[in-house]
Amino acid sequence: MAELEQRLGSLKEEFSELEDGFERYSYLMELGSYLPPYPEEKRTPDHLVRGCQSQVWIHCYTRDGRFFFDADSDTYIIKGVLLLLQDLLSDLPVQEAANANLELIQELGLENEFSDTRQKGLRAAFAVLTNAAKADCALLGANSVSP
Repeated sequence: MAELEQRLGSLKEEFSELEDGFERYSYLMELGSYLPPYPEEKRTPDHLVRGCQSQVWIHCYTRDGRFFFDADSDTYIIKGVLLLLQDLLSDLPVQEAANANLELIQELGLENEFSDTRQKGLRAAFAVLTNAAKADCALLGANSVSP
């Protein structure tokens, strides 16, 4: 988890400079405007995350043993969260992405910024990502994924 811990440390430092929930929320909305464009052909029911208050699409893939994903949402706050998840999980070794857990977001102090419904959606999106990484590990023959 070396790469992931390093990335998380950088994000924690960034978020520690934000004074309150309003600043964190505003920052997430700003980040949402930087989420790369999502491929229109992937905006299908198969890529729609169930359980999210907003519409969220996620397309996961691997390249050279590393995990990547494209994502989009119909709200800027969630786009910002998706960009954070990309910063944390994309281009990690597949095994490291598969072993990630939702405590990452809690370590940034974001759980208090969202309603219960949004937290449920965040958990659903995170599950899509880690389950895809675990499936990719199985396809690649990796055996160090935690149960």
